[in-house]
Formats: sequence, structure tokens, C-alpha cells
Amino acid sequence: MYWLMSSALLALTLVSRVPAQPTSDACRSQIPEGLGQALQRHFPERRLPSVSDSSSEDVQSDRTGGGDGCLLVQRDDFDGDGRKDIAAGLPPRAGRAPVVAVALKRDRGWAISTIRAWVDDISRLNVASAPPGIHRRTVALDRPLSPNERKSLRCDHVAVVVGAIESTAIAYCYVHGRWLYVWVSD
Repeated sequence: MYWLMSSALLALTLVSRVPAQPTSDACRSQIPEGLGQALQRHFPERRLPSVSDSSSEDVQSDRTGGGDGCLLVQRDDFDGDGRKDIAAGLPPRAGRAPVVAVALKRDRGWAISTIRAWVDDISRLNVASAPPGIHRRTVALDRPLSPNERKSLRCDHVAVVVGAIESTAIAYCYVHGRWLYVWVSD
């Protein structure tokens, strides 16, 4: 009996020392471990995104077009400082409506802020980027502008683009410490 319990304890000890396998999820692999921990602390009611949060049809379409299937994470220089920043759609732990977090790389970690996702279901969200340039409001909209919304927005660096796949696209540009946006597609 003693031998059996000792063997079971030894096996449990050895299993617990096996290092965790790196994730093969295309979304999670784009988020550094330290940032992932910071996002989970900053947004305890949210979790990190995974490819399976998006619809299988949209994932397949992205892969067919040469993508990795991750529609919820985008890495680029969103503030023009030459460092890779990360925009990520964060699913709720309960429900479907996402939040988009933008983590700007700093010397000592990340500056995390949020931008509006404009969708009510994580499976329809797309997080992408647009090259520097002038982004103009779609003519399909005729409602008054919101406080941080612009009819035209010049972005001297890469913009974050969020919206519903094959539907809306809202370009966000980080200008003088705040996020301004323009609806480029509706």
C-alpha cells in the first residue's frame, strides 16, 4: 500500500513539473505573456481572445486569403513611436459583447486604453489596421458627429480599424494622447 501511494505521489509530482505547452492559438500567440496578464488584471470580466471566438466561416475566409485566422488581434505601430502596439478584441466571460483594448508599448510595459468595438457579438468583430493617410467618413452616414468623431481624419501613423466583418469599419487614430475616429464604411 505504501509503495502504491508513493508511486502515485511521485507521478503527480512529475506531471505537475511538466512545463505548460505554448499555445498554438493564432490570437493568443500574438499577445505577449506579460501583456496578457496585464489585460486580465485590467479587465477581470473579460478574457483573452482566441480564434474560436470568431465565426468559423470568417476564420476560414481569412485563412483562404493567406491570414492566420485571427480576426481579433492586430499588431502594429498605432502611436507612431516605432514600437509594435497591440489592439485586441476581448470577449466577456459571460455574454457576447466585446471590448477592444489597445496596448501601446512603453519603455516599462504597456499603456492600456479602450476603444469602442461597435458590435454586440464577439463572433462578428474584426480588429485590423489601416495605413497612414487621410481617412474619410462614408457618405452613407448623415447623422451628427459624436465628440471624438471626425468627417475626415489625417493619421500620420497606422490606424486601428474595428467593426463588423463585411459590414462596418471605424478607423481610430491616436492623436495627442486621445483616440479620434471616423466611420469609413457602414
